[in-house]
Amino acid sequence: MFGLALRENGREIRQMVGYLSHEPLLYRDLTGEENINFYSKFYQLSSQERFQEKLDKAFNFLRITRWRHEPIKNLSKGLKKRFDLVRAIIHDPKILLLDEPFSGLDILSVNILKDFIKNERGNKTTIISTHDIDLAKSLCDRGAILVEGKMRQVLRSQDITNTSVKEVFERSV
Repeated sequence: MFGLALRENGREIRQMVGYLSHEPLLYRDLTGEENINFYSKFYQLSSQERFQEKLDKAFNFLRITRWRHEPIKNLSKGLKKRFDLVRAIIHDPKILLLDEPFSGLDILSVNILKDFIKNERGNKTTIISTHDIDLAKSLCDRGAILVEGKMRQVLRSQDITNTSVKEVFERSV
């Protein structure tokens, strides 16, 4: 990956990847900001002089500044997801993996996450797993169709339709 052998360079490669799980990877009793500060230590970020500026920018963009000192356990699913996204991107990864990022979210959180993903398109490779074809088409250049955990076909976003997806599934069965 990036010209590095996975076995010998696991730490460097992990630093290049950000991951947003279906469920938040945040500590419930910590505040949003405490969670981010905790995770930033894995990347030696909190000591960098521009870290707080970067954190404030992410909180502002995702509209979570006013909840930064609230324990995660007191927040809605959408707010948790947005704080978790900051956790996933705080180290500025080259690849961002998003596992069902919109599942169960309110429309405001969906729109904020969509805006964020569109804003980051030029800066990193973003891979999104989703069952929502229209949402995928609106955010992606290409889509891979998985059947039973195996990639069956890659299509340009404009070629992804309910019919094309159905055809791939029917050929794979």
